Amino acid sequence: MKNLLLLLFVSAVLVLSSCRKDRTCDCTNTTTYMSTSEVETTTETIGHATKREAKREAGCYSHKSTITQNGVAYQVSSDCKLK
Repeated sequence: MKNLLLLLFVSAVLVLSSCRKDRTCDCTNTTTYMSTSEVETTTETIGHATKREAKREAGCYSHKSTITQNGVAYQVSSDCKLK
């Protein structure tokens, strides 16, 4: 009986943890130059994927960086959430 319950529990965890469904990656991208900011929102839908697969495929990661172009520094940030 204990073995049966353990097997059912492990099976349920595996099924629920690797659930494939349509996922959406919502990103808010901000570029700042001096005191001016430009905000852009992007949404990408990834069909029939696990969270890990969707995050990898869409590049759904938050980051911050500084880019220097022609001696001018730009602050670039991206805040992404996988739903």
